[in-house]
Amino acid sequence: MRALLLLFALPLLLVGCAVASSGDFTSSEGPEDTGEQLGPGGYFGVWYWEMPSSDESAPWEAVSGFNASFVETLVASVAGEGGVEWASPGSEECVATVWDAADLEVVGGVPGEYEEMDAGTITFASPSWSVELEAWDHVGPSQYYFELNPDYAVHFEEYYEVSAVGDDMPTFSSTAELLIPAAIHLVWPPNNGLFEVPEDDDLVITWDGGSLDEIWIEFHPNEQFQYDNVQINCLATNDGEFAIPQDLIELLPTGESLVLALQQPYTDTFMVGDIELSVGSGASTQCNGERP
Repeated sequence: MRALLLLFALPLLLVGCAVASSGDFTSSEGPEDTGEQLGPGGYFGVWYWEMPSSDESAPWEAVSGFNASFVETLVASVAGEGGVEWASPGSEECVATVWDAADLEVVGGVPGEYEEMDAGTITFASPSWSVELEAWDHVGPSQYYFELNPDYAVHFEEYYEVSAVGDDMPTFSSTAELLIPAAIHLVWPPNNGLFEVPEDDDLVITWDGGSLDEIWIEFHPNEQFQYDNVQINCLATNDGEFAIPQDLIELLPTGESLVLALQQPYTDTFMVGDIELSVGSGASTQCNGERP
C-alpha cells in the first residue's frame, strides 16, 4: 500500500522573510505563494561528493550514488509569511545571507499533501555495469536509493541510463543528459584536517578538476540551520582559484566549525507523457575550517 505523505517545507527554504541585513549583501522581499501545482511529478539523479577524510594520511573520502522519488500532489502547498530568503549571486560574485531567530519564524502557510507513486523496477546503468532497484528496498533517504562506491565504478563525463518498468508511474526510458561532471579536488584548503581562516585577508581557495564553466562555492557554520547565522554563496569561473572577500568572511562566527563546499551541479528535465521529472547530477567537495 502506498503511504500518504505530509511534506512540510523547511522554514529556511521559504521565501518572504525580512533578512537581517549586513551591508549590501542580503535581500528581502514580500511573501509569495510557492505552492506546487497539482499532479504527478518527481526526480532522479546521480551525484559524487568528496568529504573530509577520517584518515589524515588520505587526501579525501568519497561517496557517490543514485536516488529517485515519484509523487502525486494531492494538496498544493502554500508558503507562509516569514522564513529566511536566500540571497543568490547576481552582479556580485559573492553574497551573504544573514539571519537571526526572528527570521526563522513562519506564520500561516499550508503544507502540501502527497502520495508516493511506484515506478516498479528501475534499471540504473553506467557504461560498465547495471543494477535493478525496487522502491524502498534499501536504507536511505529517497524512494529509490543506491550507493555506487566502493563496489561500482564511478564514471565521470559519461552518460548514465535510467529506465522503469512502470506501476503507478508509466513505463519510461530516460533520454535526459545524466552524467557526473569531472571530480573537483581541493588544493587549498585541504580536505583532511581543520584549516584556519585568515584573520585580515581574503580567503583564497584553489582547486583542480571540474568540467563545467562555473563553480558554486558555499561557506557557512557547520551548525547551519540555527538562529543568528550566516551563509556565503559565490558563483565563480572554474579556473582553479577564487577569493572570498574579507568583508564577508568577517560575518562568520569565530571559534565555530565552518564548512566550505565547492559544487558543479547539472540539471535537466525529462517528460514521461505529460509528467515532468527533474533530473540532476553533480560533483562536489568540501572541507572544514575555523575562524580564530
